[in-house]
Amino acid sequence: DEVLLALGRSLLETGHLGESLAVFDQVLVRDPAQPAALFHRGVVLAKLRRYDEALADWEAVGRTDPESPLGTMSRRHARSARQLAALFAARAG
Repeated sequence: DEVLLALGRSLLETGHLGESLAVFDQVLVRDPAQPAALFHRGVVLAKLRRYDEALADWEAVGRTDPESPLGTMSRRHARSARQLAALFAARAG
């Protein structure tokens, strides 16, 4: 899974969001609670403006690994996702 995680992060960093999402999904098929895959998939989903799905991933990391650096970053990202979702909802309404 480490190789796939590295590949997914590389694809994310180079803007290949669809491919990155597919790689993180592949990791999560094998281990649905893999914190790094959940965190990074959340980043991809947020970049795709799929904030509810991103939020679900980050909340899952926060529940399964709350004391880790990923748990802390996930809480921060979740807070930002909630704010962005509210902003876009207000603009659409």
